[in-house]
Amino acid sequence: MSETRDPQIGDVPDAIRTAWLHGDHRRIDAALDNWRQQTHTPSLEYCLQRVYADSVFEHSTLDASVREAERLARAAGDQVALARIGASVVDALYSDWRPSREARRWLDALRNVAFTRLQTLDLQPRLEIAAGILAADLFGEALASAAQVADAVLPWVRDADAVSATVRGNALGYGLEYFSGQRRWEPAHALVAAIDQLYDDPGFGAVARARVSARRGFYYHYRRGDYAGALGQSISAVTNAQAAGVQRAAREAGITVSLCHLMRGEIVAADRALLAEQEAIPDGHLMLRANVHYERSWWHGLRRDVVSAQRELDTACRLFAEIDEHGVMSLATPSLQAQLLLQVGEYASALRVFEMRTQRPEAWQVDMALIEALAALDREDRPVAISHLRRGLSVAARIDIKGCFWACRDEFAVLLRLAVSENIEPRWVSSVCAARLLETG
Repeated sequence: MSETRDPQIGDVPDAIRTAWLHGDHRRIDAALDNWRQQTHTPSLEYCLQRVYADSVFEHSTLDASVREAERLARAAGDQVALARIGASVVDALYSDWRPSREARRWLDALRNVAFTRLQTLDLQPRLEIAAGILAADLFGEALASAAQVADAVLPWVRDADAVSATVRGNALGYGLEYFSGQRRWEPAHALVAAIDQLYDDPGFGAVARARVSARRGFYYHYRRGDYAGALGQSISAVTNAQAAGVQRAAREAGITVSLCHLMRGEIVAADRALLAEQEAIPDGHLMLRANVHYERSWWHGLRRDVVSAQRELDTACRLFAEIDEHGVMSLATPSLQAQLLLQVGEYASALRVFEMRTQRPEAWQVDMALIEALAALDREDRPVAISHLRRGLSVAARIDIKGCFWACRDEFAVLLRLAVSENIEPRWVSSVCAARLLETG
């Protein structure tokens, strides 16, 4: 495996390194343009820098840059360069909620750089490829080295002060998402602490802040049930994205803004956020359209308009089935369907939503226990309701999920009041009430 360098250009010029460290996309573009004018034959390293810049700053020239860089990399037999291109492409597609099938042709390029080889590279390409490997794994296209890469990101970043904050922040953000998806909060906390330090870096500009804050808002704060923290990070991401003109990060963070307002039952604010989210969807982007229909179903559910909620959920499910080959919504949509049935007193039908599926994750076990508790209360069988509630909340507290019954706040509040009266999981109940803005008094 070889890594070639253009003899006319050599390493990345100091002007490019300085521009990246400064974090100003206009300065980076100007430095790249100046570099290209120095020679009639653009170097491979120039093309790699151009691909990364086009990917980060969402330039319409990305496809053309990728083609030129790939041609030079294949001619040189440079597997590392191909992996750097692939990392940029996969990162852009994943961040924009595109189907993973669009990224599959680059997976072999990422697999061809083994972890032992990755460790020998300069820190900038090492962190670029690391982010791509983690993005591919999160896409559902598992790479054998992903676990090792996730563990190595933090020590690599600690040694990478000379690498742009954009590259460091992106690698940290993907490591954070990887660990939070596994609910491994200890390494996630360490990555958040490292991200916090980046905010003091003079090169951590609006683009870098938007990208990492969007990822942090959802994949750390929201997943932990810290909806206030998620809202703050996501609003910051939207603000920085708009200042820097990077719409992808604004769209990603805008989704979390909607979700936070919905989870807290803030109907008016959620409506505004959903309208903004819908207006930002690019033409033809079915995944984002499907997601808005799902969130709008949730919004109608909060308003107890089951007919409208069901209509929106049916549309969302149809679109998800068409485009979502990895089923990222396969857990959420059945739960929402059950909650809509619950709102019209169809307890048995709500349970059948889960019973029809052979695999039932722990979150569904919580749902089922809560539905059974409500059915028992409806029969005025308080002891049985307490038994089901105790069983369900013991699981919820153990896995620490705070988003239970997100579209059924009234029913959830009834159950939480019963939990308070029976002293069932009091610490968890208190934390959920604070996070969800629920009253049990």
